[in-house]
Amino acid sequence: MDAGSNPAKGSDNPPTLYVVVRKDLPFAQIAVQAIHAATISISEPVPENLHVVLCEARDERHIHKIINRLTRKGVNIYVFKEPDIDNQVTAFASQIVTDRRTFKNLRLLSKEH
Repeated sequence: MDAGSNPAKGSDNPPTLYVVVRKDLPFAQIAVQAIHAATISISEPVPENLHVVLCEARDERHIHKIINRLTRKGVNIYVFKEPDIDNQVTAFASQIVTDRRTFKNLRLLSKEH
């Protein structure tokens, strides 16, 4: 399933925060890294109806590829680097957006690990 599918026809999309996390991390770390990325990206005030979409990257190389693609398209990205694993990029969050088309090729995080 892709992350940008099925926007409501005829209505505005809600404000949405995309979080991308590396899937090659231990399961508990996936959750922690995603939360770190989300918190560094949010500034006050947080929209009341904010949606959060959690997506996956295969590994560090893949997450860099996604970051580069989104920044070339003008999306502000907030990168989290984990100090406990040599400051590797483990997750990032996007700026809050209402146009989901830029994110349509991202894969939603799946439980298969």
